[in-house]
Amino acid sequence: MIQATNTTERRDIEAAVIGSMALLPDAAEYAATELSGSEFSCQDLRQQFNAVRRMTEHGTPIDVITLAEELIRSGDFAAAGGNAGIFEVLEAVPHAAHCRFYVQQLQEHFQRDSMRLLSDRLRLRAEDPTIEPSQTINAILNELEAIRAGNVRQYDLKSSADALQDAETRNEDPKNIIQTGIHELDRTLRGGLRAGQLVVFGGRPGLGKSALMAQIVLNAAKHHRAGLIASLEMTAGEIAERGLRTIQRQRFAELPVWFSECGEFSKLASLIRLARRRHSIELAAVDYLQLIESPIGRNELRERQVATMSRSLKRLAMELQIPILLGSQLNRESEKRDRPSLADLRESGAIEQDADIVILIAGDAESDERELIIAKHRGGPRGMVKVNFDGPKFWFSDAVPYIGSL
Repeated sequence: MIQATNTTERRDIEAAVIGSMALLPDAAEYAATELSGSEFSCQDLRQQFNAVRRMTEHGTPIDVITLAEELIRSGDFAAAGGNAGIFEVLEAVPHAAHCRFYVQQLQEHFQRDSMRLLSDRLRLRAEDPTIEPSQTINAILNELEAIRAGNVRQYDLKSSADALQDAETRNEDPKNIIQTGIHELDRTLRGGLRAGQLVVFGGRPGLGKSALMAQIVLNAAKHHRAGLIASLEMTAGEIAERGLRTIQRQRFAELPVWFSECGEFSKLASLIRLARRRHSIELAAVDYLQLIESPIGRNELRERQVATMSRSLKRLAMELQIPILLGSQLNRESEKRDRPSLADLRESGAIEQDADIVILIAGDAESDERELIIAKHRGGPRGMVKVNFDGPKFWFSDAVPYIGSL
């Protein structure tokens, strides 16, 4: 098989990909799904690839004549090298069954090219005194993530049998369910939290919103489920100090939990991706939404900024296949009623739309009694769970001692 080490051999690989597609329908389907066309460095071969991909999508048989006709129809025949270019491609394949190898080699070349260009941009940005280093670092992290993701198939088609198996695994396999540690809440949530969910915790100051989210992450960590706590309200040290009120010092130091104090949304999203990849986190808590610096312009309405961030966090939860816990303030009007409602989520109705689960905390800050109102539960029951909140320990527990199993 071809080993890519120079420009000539890279052209051979590009030609081998297209030739494989022309000879084997399965190879054509695979390459058309894995490649976008931008990976090709030779303009004439890129035109041929685009033509072969169009033919594959339309189910058109591929041979010398039909490929030439497609290139003529699109006006790319000359740019693709004419008849000589087509014959070059069809004769370039040592073995069409090696298409997967050729595609992987081409993707690696494209990633190396992208990293070289990125390093050049990094040098120029680093020398520009008008650009803040933090902006440069964040931009580079995002581009590196994009380069890495370019070699990942994110949109595989699934059959109905696959979908059914996913549903059964999602609802029944304990490995895919993270318990909150509050038994009645877990019962109402059909066992706990699931991958891909955006879980919003709403509450007024002093009712324990931050403590509840941190408690869920710490409880998962005690059961060897790694997590991330991103707090814009407290430092990592302050969260650790609270944790030590219920967890022994040595035990706390061993927990698989990571912390972030980042307040810029795009950087925060990058850090969550990094923690997922490097530390295999299984859930993340973001406390809280209204304190995050929006990724869109400051001149935009705050409601639109909040909507953009909540929607992006839902997509991030789906992408990483982890539950993301998101704190949100409730408006002051909620204090005038015995119990808050979804309409009290501050600054944007989009939070309600994007969330899979919304849990509103009700109660009197001077009392240890709280109500966890499951105001939205996509695919499950709503309800209310009574709990106790130990203020000095920052810890929630079932109001009635639980006997039994979930």
